[in-house]
Amino acid sequence: MKLAVSNIAWPMEHDAAVADVLRGLGVTGIEVAPTKVWPRPLEATDAEIDAYRRFWDDRGIAIAAAQSLLFGRPDLTLFESDDTQRRTLEYLTGIIRLCGRLGAGALVFGSPKNRRVGSMPRSMSLAPSSSTSILALSCSSTQSARSRPPSEVSPETPALTTS
Repeated sequence: MKLAVSNIAWPMEHDAAVADVLRGLGVTGIEVAPTKVWPRPLEATDAEIDAYRRFWDDRGIAIAAAQSLLFGRPDLTLFESDDTQRRTLEYLTGIIRLCGRLGAGALVFGSPKNRRVGSMPRSMSLAPSSSTSILALSCSSTQSARSRPPSEVSPETPALTTS
């Protein structure tokens, strides 16, 4: 059985000690909350992302997944105005690129506050939209990046295109 533990469970300054404990317990992966590592994850450089991935790889622990993708971003929601949906999609596109570079094979959206329907009619919130289709497509592109070393993940190749 493969086990992964969320990095939400400990302060970041304890990563090295936690890695030793996890390895001793047979844990082979972690789930990363991007805002736990970088207060502004879209501003993280490729070098910072690669260094974080290498830190865990060097300790025999893979970044198996990412979670809490919209934590700390109450302004980004799925079912508000077109402008809010556009900004949310742009942010998630960047998060997906970051997670692909980290090697995360699964992305856990969670974020219940960001899924509130608000004043949108419920029937509209359940209808598939081009935004959700594009988001699903971009998530699948993360799969292709997860098994490659950071040096082979091209920063010039976006996780998705909207044209």
